[in-house]
Amino acid sequence: MAPSRQEGKGKSRSTESGSIILSIDFATTQSGAAYVRRNGREDPDPDLIESIREFPDDQLPRHERGMPSDQVPTEVSYPNPEASMSFMAIDVESDDEESDIETFDIFQNHVIKTPAGGHPNNSQNEEGSPPRTDSITPRSPTLDGQDGSNDEDSPRPLPDCARWGFECQRWPHLRNVTAESRIRNTPVCFMKLMLDESKVTEDIRRKQRKDLRNLRMMLLDESGSGRRIIERYRDVIVDFLTLFLQHGKCQLEIHCGLQDDEASEMVFTVPAIWSPKACMVMEAALMEAMDKARLIRAADIFMVSEQEAAAEFVLYDIPRISRRNTFILLDAGGGTVDAITLVVGATDPLRLEREAVEPDGKLCRSTFLNEAFYNFLSSTLHPDDFEHPEDFSPQLDGRIRRTLHDVIMSEGVMGAFETVVKRRMDFDNFRDALQWFQIDGLKENKARGSTAGWLKITKEVATFPCTCEYKKMFEETLAGVRAVLASQLKRCLESEHIVVDYVVLIGGFGGCPALVNKLDKFLKTVSPSLWHTPIKLHKAKPDQSAVAVARGGVMRAFNKEKGPKRKLRLSYGILRHESYDKEYAGHKWRRGKNVTRCRVDGLWIRSKKWKYDMKKNSELFFVSDQPVEDHWPRYHAKNKGKRCQAIGTIEVDVSDLRNEFPIEYPEDNAHSRPHYVIALGITVQINDRHIQVSAEYGGQILPGSAKYISIASAFRPGTK
Repeated sequence: MAPSRQEGKGKSRSTESGSIILSIDFATTQSGAAYVRRNGREDPDPDLIESIREFPDDQLPRHERGMPSDQVPTEVSYPNPEASMSFMAIDVESDDEESDIETFDIFQNHVIKTPAGGHPNNSQNEEGSPPRTDSITPRSPTLDGQDGSNDEDSPRPLPDCARWGFECQRWPHLRNVTAESRIRNTPVCFMKLMLDESKVTEDIRRKQRKDLRNLRMMLLDESGSGRRIIERYRDVIVDFLTLFLQHGKCQLEIHCGLQDDEASEMVFTVPAIWSPKACMVMEAALMEAMDKARLIRAADIFMVSEQEAAAEFVLYDIPRISRRNTFILLDAGGGTVDAITLVVGATDPLRLEREAVEPDGKLCRSTFLNEAFYNFLSSTLHPDDFEHPEDFSPQLDGRIRRTLHDVIMSEGVMGAFETVVKRRMDFDNFRDALQWFQIDGLKENKARGSTAGWLKITKEVATFPCTCEYKKMFEETLAGVRAVLASQLKRCLESEHIVVDYVVLIGGFGGCPALVNKLDKFLKTVSPSLWHTPIKLHKAKPDQSAVAVARGGVMRAFNKEKGPKRKLRLSYGILRHESYDKEYAGHKWRRGKNVTRCRVDGLWIRSKKWKYDMKKNSELFFVSDQPVEDHWPRYHAKNKGKRCQAIGTIEVDVSDLRNEFPIEYPEDNAHSRPHYVIALGITVQINDRHIQVSAEYGGQILPGSAKYISIASAFRPGTK
């Protein structure tokens, strides 16, 4: 994981009473953030929590939403309007990864002899041997399927060509962009699902890997170094979060008076079902993005589950909620629709005790509505419906000025459908729902309900060819969400002593009146027959359902007491070069292959061994798992599959100590040269949710050596 660039003198870094709390909900389709300034308050006030807004290129008229959007599409793209036709030769549907790589190299100016499997430096030598380059850098899954080390010495910069959020939805539709470049400019979506290891998302993740692999082959650093812009799955997440946090920082400076040196707190939310590895990669991406965005340098990092954050926000105003109450949290988001049954463990503050039954999930996500709406308009619109149908045909230079895809995916059509129409759909008041879509150049057609530049869909337009299909696509998604809830209720019914008291509805689609009405009617029908008591449906306010997780994260950070017990889920240690010692079996293994001379003092060293000081099975934390083998290379079979990865480095300037030590001159050892031998003490200790590392000499911490590295992901979400 990337280190936190923080320095101090060993004191506790608790958040100050006047600091800002920023909570991020990195969601599958639409992400959001919320913030509040403490101002000495000990208890959260939901009415004082604000959302990050005014995202770049959010051009949907404000009167349609009432205010700027509090969510932004979780998308990132790397457009290049000068891209040549050559990249179109790549078979994006090919299952032959080696063929894709070879095809890519043919069409590049900087030809890289890439072995099948990825980066030219990632090829394995002999079994158990490391790659040719082996830097101690944060590691996450690479695009070639390896466990992934980023074999670059320099930190990866944010690509200048990166676009994010609403920019991704608008940029490809500008008139001066070629149709060919639109292929490359297709945004990376659903990137959060790359961290989801469930079977429900397996097909999506497989397609994502293929798409990202092809995108990686198209993108080279413009510096001419031959370096790929994308090397790891995590890179696209880092780029999105960096741009997201850069915007968030500007908003905090404007609306909250954020100062560069202000002590603040960063909260990030994760699904409760995520593995420790997924949480670790997410935290690493966030830390790297925070560093690049220069946001809240002195921040405390707090990780909380999305379910607990949402419950904290939605259940805040529910009277008479008591310990042992059981509720189903139904998350109707843009990715999967998930249902999880939770038991209230404490009410002051609200804490969730456990999952009562196995959760349910299904790919009846609301983005299926987007796909259905796309197909709906694709079968309805035709170039002849526009004032300039010739724009949809190739020009003399081979370019196409406009496509139906561009029309449908524009902010006035798909953007309006995603952020307004879909979330306000109400079949009981269909006429009142917003069904106007702005389409530039559309001709008037009263028979179909269109006026100049606008397409209208209402009950009144009986002649509209696909009105029934338009309603049907909503019904299919609503039925899918209801099926997930029904399955979870069935699990509860089959388990002993589980009585569901509430259903809490959240997610970007959770505020849709059509969905609320359907679920409410369903619960009123089934609950008396199941438990002879009504099950109440609770939801956030219509304008807050989509950001309930982010706002709940802020509230959860106010009071961290009575959270999970502090038990490490990960092991931490030191990766280092060690002087050769025949007493260690790991040093004797394959001598001559991994034992080299130090160019300074001429001593034999065994390169890059793991020395673990804080293991999951140590007495300090009372937890057990497979320990990592000390003094063995990280690529050896003994440590294979144990997901060892570096989380940071410490750099020490010892120039001022040169006068205190004599120069060591070589005697008979021709392999050494004049050098200094300076003995330093490295102190490593856990402080709250951080590892505090510092270098000491003579009992004093050397200036610039103290560093805090967040390990929030090492504990269960919500741990103080």
